[in-house]
Amino acid sequence: MKKVWSKGLPSLAAVLLSSQVALAAEPDAATPLAAPTPTAPSDAAKLEAERAANVAREARIEALETQLARLTESVGSEQQARAAAPVAPPPRAPAVWHWYDDVQLSAYAQAQLEFHRDSDDQLAVGGQPLNQNRFLLRRGRLKVESKHRYAEFLLELDANTVRGPSAGVQRAEVSAVYRGAGGASDVAPLIAVTAGVLLPSFGRELQESPRTRAFLERSTASRAFFPSEPDVGVRVAGTLGFFNYGVSIVNGEPAGQPAGFPLRDPNAAKDIIGRLGVAAEVSRVVRASGGVSLLNGSSTFRGTDGTKSQVSWTDSNEDGQISNIELSSTPGSSPGRSSNFKHWAVGADIDVALKTALGQTELLGELVIANNLDRGLFISDPVTAGHDERQLGYNVALLQDITPHAIVGVRYDYYDPRADVFASKNGKVVPTKASLKTVSPLVGFRLPDGVKLFAEWDIVKDHLATDARGVPADRKNNVVTIRLQGEL
Repeated sequence: MKKVWSKGLPSLAAVLLSSQVALAAEPDAATPLAAPTPTAPSDAAKLEAERAANVAREARIEALETQLARLTESVGSEQQARAAAPVAPPPRAPAVWHWYDDVQLSAYAQAQLEFHRDSDDQLAVGGQPLNQNRFLLRRGRLKVESKHRYAEFLLELDANTVRGPSAGVQRAEVSAVYRGAGGASDVAPLIAVTAGVLLPSFGRELQESPRTRAFLERSTASRAFFPSEPDVGVRVAGTLGFFNYGVSIVNGEPAGQPAGFPLRDPNAAKDIIGRLGVAAEVSRVVRASGGVSLLNGSSTFRGTDGTKSQVSWTDSNEDGQISNIELSSTPGSSPGRSSNFKHWAVGADIDVALKTALGQTELLGELVIANNLDRGLFISDPVTAGHDERQLGYNVALLQDITPHAIVGVRYDYYDPRADVFASKNGKVVPTKASLKTVSPLVGFRLPDGVKLFAEWDIVKDHLATDARGVPADRKNNVVTIRLQGEL
């Protein structure tokens, strides 16, 4: 009704005004027309009748004006309220999706200074420098990542100067994922099938990013089994409640190994690697995770090249003349065929974090028993050795937050590449050990804007050297590393 009144206000005012004019023009209805009478009324009576008609007419006009004023006030209030009300924006066109809307870009660089006790200002055979007291770029990595409801993509590039300037692909993963009914892109997938250059599902250290790891490098055993983290293959992984799982089928030739065929596969057999783990918030102050891992696969013995017969001369009397007694011959040999041998590993890991008034306290541990799996330090070669070579490695670490920006820690690292090998000493067969024991104190500072400053002292205890008498002695190979890390 208010809308009708507001629109009809001009016409209503016109009607009221016309009514006033009509009232002023027409005779008073209360005054009857003068009937023909034999005698005309007096002038006083006529004046009284006209006065009464005027009073009635003015009363009606005043009533109409009052009604018009009320209608005008009502319409004005409605217009003011309508003007004060917020105006609804016009409907927006649907947003246009672009491929770069879901792309996440991150990067970090690790520059460090190293001091090696066994460094020497000389060149090794082949021309490689023996000096290791140096500045270097340990890692400079750029990662591009995109997550969708049913797919994920990841590309990580790496550059470093460890063995001179080098750059390459660290990870290149394409995944088809299922996150459950209505699962958003930020929900951990129930199942993800990933192919490309990826991280195999073994242990805790291999899955840990160097960007967030407190200790500067992985333990000795982990670096011996996996000289570099990535391998080429396919992985099926996911999360079910507080359980997580992963099964990988890879070439079994990880990147970075000094021997072998990095990221290639010389045999048709593939390595099968699996891990089953748990991760849960035990309480508001306790977080725990852990798992067991298995690895089974094969490696390849390269074989030997054939050689020709050779004759060598040793000038024993240093007269510069060749005599028969100074000549010796070395018969040629036929090439040896390459062959495959089995390797396997069993591992377990645990990580417990406790929040206290001082800060977070974290206890970490990992144990691995392996067979013929050393591909980085003491290369396993059971074909030449004539027997399998068993490896044992474990590490225990403790980290403590001192302030929100400072952390201290220590790690004990043990690795034995010949866990069940025997040797002959003084005519007796006795067990021999080539174990490496490393204690690594650590102190670090987390500075604003993603900058980290860490220092680690690796105190190495081994018996890989010998003294003047030929008795095994500790090799002087402690290392001090200072690292500055920046993140984007």
